[in-house]
Amino acid sequence: TGPGHSILFCAWSVDLELELVPGETSSQLRNLFRAAAARGVAVFALLNHFATRGPMHASFNNVQDSATLASIPGVECIHDDRLLFVPLVGEPVQVHHQKLLVVSGSEGLVAFTGGVDVEDNRWSYVQDLHIRVRGPAALELDRVFRERWADHGRPRQPPPPIPSAGHGPQLDNRVSVSRTYP
Repeated sequence: TGPGHSILFCAWSVDLELELVPGETSSQLRNLFRAAAARGVAVFALLNHFATRGPMHASFNNVQDSATLASIPGVECIHDDRLLFVPLVGEPVQVHHQKLLVVSGSEGLVAFTGGVDVEDNRWSYVQDLHIRVRGPAALELDRVFRERWADHGRPRQPPPPIPSAGHGPQLDNRVSVSRTYP
């Protein structure tokens, strides 16, 4: 909601004009990020750079979306071109096919991760889900974003996360965070 708070966002495919609440343009991702940054929230985004694919594979490009976010005062955005070359495949593969949102604010640290892209064509049918994560696993997801961000050598880094406290009943769930980057 303000200074000292942060939003860390990783996306594979994103539609910045998608209304998360139908009929409300203020719910478009770019407008949400713009409003947060205007309140002093540090906003950092990594948008995947898609490898060129043959006619049978998807070929997208987040260049314009990256530029749009980077043009918003207070928003840092990287067009994440870190791809992994796999000799058996013979071309770069999308190792950063990651969807991640980490919010550090008045409720502490809350992360959301899963497989749904922020695209209208993904919401017309449900094929995957996102989960909300708190506690030590949220810190691990925060670390995933920070490691990927630091790999680009940008001078501005996200502020430290705000620890979660009093976030409801404790559940005995064990969580493991996987990484698909070098």
